[in-house]
Amino acid sequence: MDVIVIGGGIGGLTLALCLHDAGIGCRVYEQAPQIDALGVGINILPHATRELARLGLDDALARESVATREAAFFNRFGQLIYREPLGRDAGYDHAQYSIHRGELQRILANAVRDRLGNDALTTGWTCVGAETRGATSADAGEVLAKHLISMMQATRFPGGLQYVGYDERDLDALTEGAYPQQRVIRNAPRDVSKEELKGIFRSALRYW
Repeated sequence: MDVIVIGGGIGGLTLALCLHDAGIGCRVYEQAPQIDALGVGINILPHATRELARLGLDDALARESVATREAAFFNRFGQLIYREPLGRDAGYDHAQYSIHRGELQRILANAVRDRLGNDALTTGWTCVGAETRGATSADAGEVLAKHLISMMQATRFPGGLQYVGYDERDLDALTEGAYPQQRVIRNAPRDVSKEELKGIFRSALRYW
């Protein structure tokens, strides 16, 4: 069983690499249609660099970043107010890097695809949810059904089999055609009779 990571940003991609490093399978789903170099420059502080280096990304970061050695602050006349060393110059074991956010995301995305496979990072997928406050495990079917119907309505999906040409007269043929497909039946949580399958098709004639 794989862990599902929602969001292919810096946090989600780093999590995927950490899970992989721990021997845990995962898949990352990102809403954007593709990973683009969006954002502005950011600083990766030494404690974050340490974790990325542990994941084997230090060389890639060094190639694409500027190792930041100090921070200096000046007034509007150019007079020095304050300066302090940063990264290794401040005594840390790891560097502080300045990098464009999009470049860091690209480095992480490439590492995920290289190590976990191209299909481990999927773009163009949106995570949807359902209101479950106050619901119990016995309500799971109803909560799921209501949410699926709302998604179907939002995407103008046909509201049942009757909208694609089927009616009560077709139920026997639909049942006889589907029942031999054991890949469908065996995935059910319990044994399903022909009458129950026919009842499912009857309920599917109209969802709303």
